[in-house]
Amino acid sequence: VPVKDSGQVLGWIRAMIPLDSINALIEPIRMGIGGYAWILDRRGDLISYPDELLWGRSVFALRLRELGDLREEDRIIDRMIKGIAGVDRFVSGTESQRKTTMAWSPMRIADTHWTVGVCMDETEQISAPLQEQARDMILMTVCILAAMTLATVMYFRYERKKAHLAAHLAIGRVNDELQMLSFEHTQTEEDLQSKLNALREILDAIPYGLYWKDRAGVFRGSNTAFARMVGLDSPDEIRGKTETDLSRRGTWSGPPMQYDREVIRTGIGLVNVERRQTIQGKMVTLLSSKVPLRDGRGTIWGILGIAADITDAQQKRDQQEEIHELIFRILDRIPTGIAAADASGTIREISGSATNLLGRPRSDWIGRNLTELVPPAHRDEVQAGIDDLRRSVRSTPVSIRFSTGQQDIHAHLSSLIRQGRIDGFWISLTDITEYIDNRDRAEYAKYRTGQFLERLSHQIRTAMQNILGFSEILRQEQTDTAGNPHLRQITENATQLLQVADELVHMCRNETASESPESAKAEIPQTDAPQPPPSPAPSQSSVSPETAANEGPSPQEDRSEPTILVVDDVPENRSLLDIILNRAGYRVEMANHGQDAIEKSRQRRYDLILMDMQMPVMNGFDATRIIRAEGLNRTTIIVAMTASVEKGDELKCLEAGCDDFIGKPVKKDLLLRKIWRFLQQVKQLETAEKGGLIVSFLAGDPDYQKTIETFVNNLPGRLEEMRKSFEEGNLADLALKAHALKGLGGFAGFAVFTEKARILEGTIQERDLTRIRFELDEMSDLCRRTRIGADGMTA
Repeated sequence: VPVKDSGQVLGWIRAMIPLDSINALIEPIRMGIGGYAWILDRRGDLISYPDELLWGRSVFALRLRELGDLREEDRIIDRMIKGIAGVDRFVSGTESQRKTTMAWSPMRIADTHWTVGVCMDETEQISAPLQEQARDMILMTVCILAAMTLATVMYFRYERKKAHLAAHLAIGRVNDELQMLSFEHTQTEEDLQSKLNALREILDAIPYGLYWKDRAGVFRGSNTAFARMVGLDSPDEIRGKTETDLSRRGTWSGPPMQYDREVIRTGIGLVNVERRQTIQGKMVTLLSSKVPLRDGRGTIWGILGIAADITDAQQKRDQQEEIHELIFRILDRIPTGIAAADASGTIREISGSATNLLGRPRSDWIGRNLTELVPPAHRDEVQAGIDDLRRSVRSTPVSIRFSTGQQDIHAHLSSLIRQGRIDGFWISLTDITEYIDNRDRAEYAKYRTGQFLERLSHQIRTAMQNILGFSEILRQEQTDTAGNPHLRQITENATQLLQVADELVHMCRNETASESPESAKAEIPQTDAPQPPPSPAPSQSSVSPETAANEGPSPQEDRSEPTILVVDDVPENRSLLDIILNRAGYRVEMANHGQDAIEKSRQRRYDLILMDMQMPVMNGFDATRIIRAEGLNRTTIIVAMTASVEKGDELKCLEAGCDDFIGKPVKKDLLLRKIWRFLQQVKQLETAEKGGLIVSFLAGDPDYQKTIETFVNNLPGRLEEMRKSFEEGNLADLALKAHALKGLGGFAGFAVFTEKARILEGTIQERDLTRIRFELDEMSDLCRRTRIGADGMTA
């Protein structure tokens, strides 16, 4: 009996019923009807019969008992086997001629089909009720057997239902895993197939023949181009074949595989040109390259080869060589010499004009490197130009001028481009001896003109600067400037002359190839300009209140006078600056040029240096670099002074080591404000190093009071945010906050925080966490000593 759950067969139950039990159930029936009974299975075998000799035999064995007419018996037996119930009467026995009634009925136990039959002799006058009773007994027997079978099935199903369910769940899980593995396996196969197809598409996209062999010379694969090259339709046809197989088929013929064996033996790739005959009988020229193939252990297991058909290219090259030969025969008639080289720089052709210029025959140059055309001093330059042209087809051609002793030659190097690639180089050689002579004369005349204009411009600017300086002093000493129109007219005229001088400088630098400003200035003769009369030191009352307010707190309020070194080669400029600085309360020392300034800076330390940048003997740029590198004034403030109007001069001064830049003619108010601010910054830094209270050097200016208060009040919170960024490891945010503090410190007059923020930025770039923490601690200590005003007021 199958055991099912939701239509799915989970197992089987087999019920064993002893035949003795069945006979015991049938015996009462037989006794009751006075006849006999039997049971047939679906195959027609007798399961139970009064005669035990017939058990297990076919029902057709009943014919031995002479039941009656054979045809009638076959019909009855057929209906019994098919499970069709019925009743029939017939005469049994050929001799007794007994009237017999037979009844049969199908019986189903689970999936087993039986037939129960009874036979009754009517001569015994069995009444109809007795026949009915026999039928009922048969049905009762069937019901009892069915109930027993059903109880057995239910019992086993009830007891094993949990096991079946657990097995079903386990099978379900195993089935899910198997399905997942099957899906992954299918996905992997699809991925591998996709990659294989992509690889084949890549190989087929290569326009040259590509193949690979094992050590025995057997082809293991190729692309479509190589398969067609050897006369096959697809790469699959070449797999497993050798070159001998291809030669026998007539699709490919050529030299033996000695090159393959050489590559496998040495493990070194090689390139060679091979001549092959195709299936059409055409001879082709192949450029072949072969390299060894190695496995994971480095053992060579085969070779990889690529072959390109260069038959047409070889023919074109032969044609081009004929054309080149014709071209160079024409170039031999041109005065300009021409030399052509291949992509490696080897000379392949040179014209007769070039050999005449170089003084050596053509045979001496063919096969030599292109750089040997020029003297040894210029060969590195030519090689650098060749390398530059190789890197980029848009590189600028190289021009070189050299001399052979009697002739000046101009060489122009350029590249030969074909299909966007470097195919070679060519160089033209031109005799420019006569041209050089004419150009030298013209350049010398232009140089002399420029030199004259430079000197004239310098002399005009020097005189006008002195006029402007002294007129400024006279204007300040005049009580009624409006009543002196002549002084105002002098100032305006001097300003106009300075503009004219600037235009002359531009004209000189744009139209002439003159020497550098420093050397030009060194050759300018110093005129004995009249010295201004010595002015008595003005009293403190001579400075107006407005001027004092613009200049900031007066240095005269300090107990010690700061010393300033003025470096300028023009006596008038030195006198003017001496008057301005002495009047402002500063002690002044003078230096005539850069070398003089270096010697003085080695003897003592100055509070500030005013450095002119264009001077004879030594200019201000070199002097500043030396002072920054040695002596007592490495950290002294240096302010550059220059009359140059060229762009980028300010950056040039800062790169030399200057701290600031001021143009000439020097404006008195601007100069004094810069000097005062720098000295106050230095003083504040010295106070901070000594552990004193830190006060803004702008604290005396009411306009900055609100800015100072805001900066000091926000300083603790700003430093706390910087420390938080450091603890979180956000150095980028810390760098932004340090940069902001650097700008705010200088704006509010706290140069010490500007300097500390600058140092902190450098340590952040170096990612030195120990120094960063140290600088933050230093800033916190400075914050605790920072005050809003000189009275000690703090946030």
